[in-house]
Amino acid sequence: MDTKKSIKELVAETLASSNEQVKKRVVEQLAEQTIAKRVEIMLKANTLKEQLEGEVKKLSSFDNKQFDQNGQVVSQTYSEARHKELTKARERLTQCIAAMDEALGDSANYQKIASLVSGPAKGTDGQ
Repeated sequence: MDTKKSIKELVAETLASSNEQVKKRVVEQLAEQTIAKRVEIMLKANTLKEQLEGEVKKLSSFDNKQFDQNGQVVSQTYSEARHKELTKARERLTQCIAAMDEALGDSANYQKIASLVSGPAKGTDGQ
């Protein structure tokens, strides 16, 4: 340390040559902000995926059963309404998984998954 220069002068010299440090820190902080947003999106996406898996599991049980004279189930089917609900839930789950894969893949495209997690939580029509 040059003892002939004052601290004020040394600080001024350091600041004069600090542009690269400033750029580096700005880049690091902006990158960290984006990473934090992406982590939050993926956490929400995981929660949505789990909800959709539960919905598919719940809707997968048959809602129409036919019995024989002894009370034994001889056939099980879905009503038309249940089939439509199940189909929508499966499609939404598939979309969620695909969007998560796309976000975490080579393309790092978070637009689809961000849209899904910010949209309605149930069904594609908000129901």
